[in-house]
Amino acid sequence: MITVDKGLIADIVKTQLGVDTPSEPLLNLTIDEVEQEIKNFCNIKEVPRELTYTFANIVVDLFRYRQEFINATKKPVEGEEEDDDITINEGNMNSIRVGDTTITFGSGSDTMVYNKNMRSHQANLDDVILNYKVQLKKFRRMVW
Repeated sequence: MITVDKGLIADIVKTQLGVDTPSEPLLNLTIDEVEQEIKNFCNIKEVPRELTYTFANIVVDLFRYRQEFINATKKPVEGEEEDDDITINEGNMNSIRVGDTTITFGSGSDTMVYNKNMRSHQANLDDVILNYKVQLKKFRRMVW
């Protein structure tokens, strides 16, 4: 069986992400992580060449998913310049109540993204992999 070329995967991911391309070590780590997840899902020892573009698309989706999480949970404090390091992580706090005044943070989709990510890597990587289960099932093997 001819296996997937990780260099080609990296090139495809860099092309698809454009200016948002991550650092080389992070890209290689994510490619390795996705490769292992595909192997585990399909119960195979090597990822076949036919999954090249599916593999690359999973890596791109994982980067976009993680970037969406970062953007959703870290927002600049009002009144501060955007270049400052001060941020509020809205996912850690639901509300503050002082007397008859209540301030609520993290409601809506921000909380959903934060709560999804609380279950380690599996929440985001497994969700992304399951989006491609139709393509991956063609290469899945039974385990006895």
